[in-house]
Amino acid sequence: MAGSAAAFLGLMAAPMTIVLALGVIYARYGGLPVVHAAFDGLEAAATALVLATALKIAAPLRARLPDIAVAVVTFAGIAVVRRPLPLVLVVVAPVPLFATHPGAAPRRPAWFR
Repeated sequence: MAGSAAAFLGLMAAPMTIVLALGVIYARYGGLPVVHAAFDGLEAAATALVLATALKIAAPLRARLPDIAVAVVTFAGIAVVRRPLPLVLVVVAPVPLFATHPGAAPRRPAWFR
């Protein structure tokens, strides 16, 4: 338990400190044009990183039409219909689970028993 807490803190402490520091800087100096321009650049970089990661994750799904359909419906629910992500996932996530194993009872992993 102590090792998992140390790992979590080790992975989260630096990014959380950076984000909090950026928030403080923006709250204090956000009205300055140079700070506003810098944060516009950070926004573009973050958007590009998220998009690149999404494309990398989606690359194996290109050949499977049902997977693409689930991704498109999820995107439409969030971006077009403007519903919150948890709600969209609760509605959309069961579809591929039951479509791949119709009528099959869900199995627990071996480590869960």
